[in-house]
Amino acid sequence: PTGLMGATLPLLARHAIREEREIGARIGLLYATNTAGAVAGTLVAAFVLLPALGQRATVAVGAALNALVFVTAALLARLAPSPPAPSRTSGAATAPAPGGWILPAIGLSGVCSFVYEVLWTRLLGHVLGGSVYAFSTMLASFLVGITLGSAVASRLATSAPRAVRGFAAAQLGTAALSLAAFALVDGLPALAVKLGAGWQGSVGANAVLAASVLLPATLCIGATFPFAVRILARDAADASPASARVYAWNTVGAIVGALGAGFFVVPLLGYQGSVLAAAALNLALAAAAAFHATPRATGLLAA
Repeated sequence: PTGLMGATLPLLARHAIREEREIGARIGLLYATNTAGAVAGTLVAAFVLLPALGQRATVAVGAALNALVFVTAALLARLAPSPPAPSRTSGAATAPAPGGWILPAIGLSGVCSFVYEVLWTRLLGHVLGGSVYAFSTMLASFLVGITLGSAVASRLATSAPRAVRGFAAAQLGTAALSLAAFALVDGLPALAVKLGAGWQGSVGANAVLAASVLLPATLCIGATFPFAVRILARDAADASPASARVYAWNTVGAIVGALGAGFFVVPLLGYQGSVLAAAALNLALAAAAAFHATPRATGLLAA
């Protein structure tokens, strides 16, 4: 099922993007909307459906929603007039993608993002507990930041050069805000007491605590995806395959980051060393993007 879930964004990009100027805006909007739905699903499943219906019926509700989306899409496909095919810039089909460097970069960015997520889930778990409610609150806070960050980036990724600069800034922001959050981690218990958060705390207080830690850096993490697609896509016709490649590389990086953090990085380096290593990688990615943003780099790539 998750393989089919991963196919939805590139398919929607193929339908929604008709002109080159729409690439950054519509990819960012699709990604933000999909992630906002993930936030809603996380909270509704944990706080409403599972307690009221149990696991089997909750899965059935999810499947019913999939069926509803299928019927809606099938009706729209039959009733709505087909939009014109996106135009392709002359020679773009055979020209090498000048932004191909962004694929390993977005993969490494995914590694960093999920190193942070594993670290913060573990650290916040000491304060909020390990229940499904606590985990859902932390996951929702992480996803809210990604939603907002991608929505902001959709307004900024108007051209490939601007997206390169945005990607560099997002990596710098991720590193700086993650280091700042970790520097303040010793104050989390006192903040939890002040807010009324914790194992027996209210949902709202726990959400505020999780958001105060996770939201700043995840705003920058969420911005990387629309920037990366805008860098890679050569024109409107290339937006769908570009989004699929960026999504795949980023997800593979997320898998590596999640497994690597849990089994290797944290046991070897500890929490502080893991945060420093991830931040150093963010800074290296920012430097790489800054290099590609310079006229000299553009000239070398053209040569």
